[in-house]
Amino acid sequence: MADVAVSKERELVSRSRGKRLAEAWAKMPKKLDIPDTLLTSDHIVKLVEQTGAISPFYFSNGLRKDRLKKAAYEGRIGTKAFIFRDSNSPNQIFDSSKDEFLKVPKNSIVFVECDLDFRIPDFVALRFNLQIQHVHRGLLLGTGPLIDPGFWGKLCIPLHNLTDEDYEI
Repeated sequence: MADVAVSKERELVSRSRGKRLAEAWAKMPKKLDIPDTLLTSDHIVKLVEQTGAISPFYFSNGLRKDRLKKAAYEGRIGTKAFIFRDSNSPNQIFDSSKDEFLKVPKNSIVFVECDLDFRIPDFVALRFNLQIQHVHRGLLLGTGPLIDPGFWGKLCIPLHNLTDEDYEI
């Protein structure tokens, strides 16, 4: 069942447009009128619209479930998640085309693909974290939550379930 707020999201920058913007920006960067500090939602929109830094990028005009926050943008679970069990090769434990929820097994680390593509300009670093509700329930993010300037690609984020119960997202 689709969330009502999600259905009202408007795609501001698609994956293909984000790629075109980022490639054009890489060839001919310009000065952006944004501060050298933590960005507000207005600055995030300006950055994305001019550089294609994050795509797809959705905007919901201030709805409660809007991905754009006052100083952050919410990524979500992508199409895959993996766990390393007894071998050095990952086992896929989540496929969005088949699974309704991601189950993070108790006392485990799961690597979750983010739903966003990143094409970060050389003058920006990003930080990522979990919503506090997940932290309060015993889920933690892997260390080193900084995305370097110039990074292009998808993130695969380590989630630690520190509890003795499986956790569904």
